[in-house]
Amino acid sequence: IRWLYFHGLGGSATVEYSGYNLIKKGELNYEKKLLTKRQNEVMSVLWGSDLPLSANQICNENESLNMNTVQQVLKALLKMQFIKVEDIGYSNTVLTRLYSPVVKQADYLQFLLGNNSTFDLTSSLIDRNKNLNELKQLQVLIEKKCKELEE
Repeated sequence: IRWLYFHGLGGSATVEYSGYNLIKKGELNYEKKLLTKRQNEVMSVLWGSDLPLSANQICNENESLNMNTVQQVLKALLKMQFIKVEDIGYSNTVLTRLYSPVVKQADYLQFLLGNNSTFDLTSSLIDRNKNLNELKQLQVLIEKKCKELEE
């Protein structure tokens, strides 16, 4: 198992993994590890939602997951601090926990890829993208970032 360590440093945190040191915003003080297949499936549902979701809603979004699996995975993800209980809500007439991700999908992907492959991944995704609107949005983001860096 490969491990990713986050050491809290006040307002930021240093990430150490396979010789890479990355600075991440936010107060992080916990260990991360690679997600299992089921954990990744649950996290993908949570990452794809703008709102916190209940275990039942996660099952409805991904029909390959059953309720027992989702509940066990949520428990493990809470322990790993990949997710948090955002709120308490109702599922029909029953109170239920609503979960949201703590770890951003982009940060997790960056961890998986390592620090040196960002350019290769980004250029490959741009080459394969056939959606003109998305490419224009990316162009605006790149131009904005370039201006920030020039200042």
